[in-house]
Amino acid sequence: MQATEIRMTGALGSDSLAPWIEHRARKLNLQGWLEQTSSRAARIVVSGEPSMIEAMAVSCSLGPADVLVQDISTHALTLDRAVQGFVTR
Repeated sequence: MQATEIRMTGALGSDSLAPWIEHRARKLNLQGWLEQTSSRAARIVVSGEPSMIEAMAVSCSLGPADVLVQDISTHALTLDRAVQGFVTR
């Protein structure tokens, strides 16, 4: 299954980040997960319509009001199996 990885860095330590990302992913009908690897880095894997994935990347570049996103990158990847829903790991 085709998917996109979105990597974010910056001041991401706010408790609002995970719920904010989950909400947007669900609104955009994206499947996948969020892994916040530290207070300065997060990895998001999403699958869905390409235009909705692009909208998610733009949303993530802005982040919630109490987060400062300094860098964002995306790249395509292939998942071994389909993903249902969106969760924080």
